Amino acid sequence: MKTVWLLVDHQKIGSYNQCLGLAKGLEIPLENSHIKWFSPKWPWSFLPNSCWPFPFSAQALKDYPLIPPYPDLVIASGRKSAAPAAFLKKKGIPTVFILNPYMPPSAFDWVICPTHDHLQGPNIIKTLGSLHPIDDASIFQAKKKFQDFCSPLPSPRVAVFIGGDTTYQKLGIEAYDKLAVDLLDAYDKGMFQSVMITASRRTQEASFQRLLERISMIPHVSWSPHRPSHLTNPYFGFLAFADLFIVTNDSINMISESCYLQKPVLIYPFAKIKKKFKEFTQSLYEQGYAFPFQISLPEVKVFEKLDERTRVVDFLKAQRFT
Repeated sequence: MKTVWLLVDHQKIGSYNQCLGLAKGLEIPLENSHIKWFSPKWPWSFLPNSCWPFPFSAQALKDYPLIPPYPDLVIASGRKSAAPAAFLKKKGIPTVFILNPYMPPSAFDWVICPTHDHLQGPNIIKTLGSLHPIDDASIFQAKKKFQDFCSPLPSPRVAVFIGGDTTYQKLGIEAYDKLAVDLLDAYDKGMFQSVMITASRRTQEASFQRLLERISMIPHVSWSPHRPSHLTNPYFGFLAFADLFIVTNDSINMISESCYLQKPVLIYPFAKIKKKFKEFTQSLYEQGYAFPFQISLPEVKVFEKLDERTRVVDFLKAQRFT
């Protein structure tokens, strides 16, 4: 049975989910997929990844040593993890890198990269959205697991997925206040009857709590990674029970995951976003996967399903990579 290392920059959950999604698509059992969080120590942390002489020696996390036995396959993501992934490729281990490695793509067997990153090369597999571990089976399981939490809410239910601060912008309270006003307006106009809302690790907790207070008149459930809870993250449950989605424009992963469900996905102008994010959302609009936020549902009866993982897996199998 094949073993896989998921080599990922430390605490980059979005990158980890993409690697996990690809491993799942390749039908590699979870118990054979070993996470290797990676964080470089000094002086490697101050050098470009292409300049690391001995990448394995750069690992600062003692719980995740990069030592034999080596795996049969490496799936890596995150610019810090690119150098050790390329080193494993030199050892003859098949290696796939997800996202821009910020080093020559030729250092890997395949690089899976969003179209909006504009990477070129014979081994580049371009995608519109991100890969993820969501499939019909996981949605079915989530419906059973979160039945008691989500189903009492009246339909139609909207799932609201919030990103937050980025390297380029720290959001002020006004961004959360505007979202609260727009949700109340949409509720008053009958767009939905209840809200399932979740924060992310980038969401400001105080601002999120203020938002919840402002929409308290709407039947809702919420979850935040910043507050103690006995409840497992209900994100998959929200995906399963939602009739429509409102997702902030700063999260390509959450937008991509929502677009898998073939339901209305409205992208909310929450933050100032980079040019490549604008290219991503514009492509979604043009291809019918999502729509700009508005206080009304799009007049579309059939919604497109964004399933980049299946397309990538089919391509890799056709290339006899696996």
